[in-house]
Amino acid sequence: MKDIIIMISGRGSNMAAILAEIDAGVLKGLCRVKAVFSNDETAPGLKIAASCRIRTSVIRSQGRKRKEYNKMLLDWLLEENPDYIILAGYMLILPPEIINAFPQRIINIHPADTTQHQGLHGYEWAWDNHLTETKITVHYVDEGLDTGSIISQQVVNLQGTKSLDDIEKRGLQTEHKMYSTVLAQLLSHDSQLTTHDSQLTTHEIAIIDFGGQYTHLIARRIRKLGVFSEIYQPEDFRISPQTIGIIFSGGPQSVIADSAYKIDIDLNAIKIPVLGICYGHQLIASLTGGTIESGNNPEYGYAEIDCQLENTLFSGTVIHQKVWMSHGDQVTGIPAGFKITAFTDTVPIAAYESFDGRIMGVQFHPEVVHTQYGNQLLDNFLNRCTTSRDWLVENYKDQLIASVRQQAGDKDVLILLSGGVDSLVAMELCLAALGSHRVHAIHIDTGFMRQNESLNIIEHLESLGYKQMRLINAEELYLKELAGVVDPETKRLIIGRLFVEIASEAIAEFENKDILLVQGTIYPDTIESGASQKSAKIKTHHNRVDEIEKLIAAGKILEPIKDLYKDEVRELGIELDIPPQLVNRHPFPGPGLAIRILGSETSIPEPGFDSEEELLNNIIKEYGLKGIILPIKSVGVMGDFRTYQHPALIWFKSGYLTSPVSRLPSPDSPWNSLQKASIKIVNTLKTVNRVVFSLNEPEKYILKEHYLTKEACNNLRRVDFLLMNDTAHIKEIWQMPVVQLPLFDLDGDQVYLMRPVTSLDAMTANFYEMDFDLLNNLIAKTKQLSGIANVLYDITSKPPATIEWE
Repeated sequence: MKDIIIMISGRGSNMAAILAEIDAGVLKGLCRVKAVFSNDETAPGLKIAASCRIRTSVIRSQGRKRKEYNKMLLDWLLEENPDYIILAGYMLILPPEIINAFPQRIINIHPADTTQHQGLHGYEWAWDNHLTETKITVHYVDEGLDTGSIISQQVVNLQGTKSLDDIEKRGLQTEHKMYSTVLAQLLSHDSQLTTHDSQLTTHEIAIIDFGGQYTHLIARRIRKLGVFSEIYQPEDFRISPQTIGIIFSGGPQSVIADSAYKIDIDLNAIKIPVLGICYGHQLIASLTGGTIESGNNPEYGYAEIDCQLENTLFSGTVIHQKVWMSHGDQVTGIPAGFKITAFTDTVPIAAYESFDGRIMGVQFHPEVVHTQYGNQLLDNFLNRCTTSRDWLVENYKDQLIASVRQQAGDKDVLILLSGGVDSLVAMELCLAALGSHRVHAIHIDTGFMRQNESLNIIEHLESLGYKQMRLINAEELYLKELAGVVDPETKRLIIGRLFVEIASEAIAEFENKDILLVQGTIYPDTIESGASQKSAKIKTHHNRVDEIEKLIAAGKILEPIKDLYKDEVRELGIELDIPPQLVNRHPFPGPGLAIRILGSETSIPEPGFDSEEELLNNIIKEYGLKGIILPIKSVGVMGDFRTYQHPALIWFKSGYLTSPVSRLPSPDSPWNSLQKASIKIVNTLKTVNRVVFSLNEPEKYILKEHYLTKEACNNLRRVDFLLMNDTAHIKEIWQMPVVQLPLFDLDGDQVYLMRPVTSLDAMTANFYEMDFDLLNNLIAKTKQLSGIANVLYDITSKPPATIEWE
């Protein structure tokens, strides 16, 4: 039995509905009302409460200073100490000290899309602006009456209402029902309405995993929009009464291949909405009688679509919009009963929809941040599925701390701090969950760290009073094991093996202690390593090598943030009070500089590496560009598959210094020209998966033998430090790998490359469009260092190129 206080300032209709349910409805036996409070002794609701023999309390706001009133109210609430405070029409501001005194215990309801006109004013707003619907939201109060985690949300259809009274009546009926239902759910559970474990979700969107890189990201986007989502393997999926919509994910296969992933489902028989994304878009077309063609017009990265706005998905957007593509196959014929709703210059069916609006498909990826209206499209799909948004996005901090406690049990934990944000946040979670006496940390100096990286981490931990940090100097061991190794995948496997060996030795030193190894693995690490049953391996992350997988299977590994993306990790870090300068540092891979030094075991280029160079120049001449294909390779991701191909190097024929960018041949801005050229190159050439740009016409570059050595690391470290320091003020740059290439000019000076990208979660990225004068100054300053031939600029999105070159 929970004690609640109901606060009112209006006529108390919500309160009356709650009291009726406590007396004889869904709330009976779940709570008791300690008091009904109002700031106005004339509020009609007080009489209703008194007639129900419920104690009433009034603190008049009129004639009192706000500070005085707030103190009196806080003192009274603290003395009453209710389990929950229900705002049933309370209209005054709640000061921060009251909200902080009752975290996630104050609950409010109001029309969601009119928060500036709360309570009855919200319905006046709807009437005055001729709205056909409004949303009612029940939420916890965190900063003000209209802010906080959403518990439940429902659309109120206002069509057919003929007066303000009609709108108020319909809205208040919905409020009464929602408030009573949500309170019944809340009060009948010990935990708050914050996790799926509370089993309060009555419906879900089923996401069918066909192995796409973004499947987990789709699930996350849906949950953030207020509807619970669950990922299923196609062979395991069965429609349940809770299923209100289905999304088919992308995937690495071709729908028309004999081995293509399928699903046993009759799309014509089911009644709930279905959305296909990329591979899912093609699969739906295939299952319903459409036609698919393979590999003729692949697209990777940005594309521009034209769409029809009167259809379900594109409602509320614009006709011409940017989207994010990653595909080889495409739908070339729609099934009977369907219509085309979007197209590009090269893909005539970029989206389709059934005539009844129930089945939809898009060739692009609305779930990634680089699709201009992606979130709106997913929101429109959810509106087709349900009028209720009752999923509360998890409170990661509290949930993960509890999870660490549960998984660790009575064991101590040992974390290997790489120096990056992920491992630091994982450690802070462990410290919050277990206390410093049970958390042991080791920082391995591999010799591949950035300048001052280790020092900053150690200083932060010391500032927290943490003393159980051990430094291991393993530079000599890593350099010895990686001597002569140039293949990027082999490098990663060796680095991962050494990681485990050093960890095992450290664990052995604890003798009789049963201890868990903690890793700062995040979701992109697992998906790029091919962790999903159907996803393709892009690159093996050091925390996903075989030795680590065996430890995971044996229950020896704790990965508290493995389901989070980089932006979520940063948000969590801020919640854990990690200084912003540490949380917002550029992501740095576990293998460090080792995978930013491209090696070569030969000075003889691969035969035929430049076979498409003539075609390259034919493609880019319209943009005033020239180019060559470089005799080196880097990792990429196309259509959810790993690629290992050559980069193309391009430059403006006129040159930057001899012809200001405003007078370049293309009518577009230089960056637009470069982006269009980059997309066209990668989508056309079979041997190229990345495009880099030289500010001026490059000299002739020669491939030479080049290996991972201490000297190579030191040289890269000084270039990296200069470029990172001089671009630190550019907040839009999410990450900027600096890469050392095995290319040299005729004087023996080496070529470097910078890759500044904008991103949110590392699943997609676009290159940053730097000011050309700044770029010119950076390159000139870097070339003043000894041994530097040039600094190239990576202008490839992800996909088709990964952020890191290896």
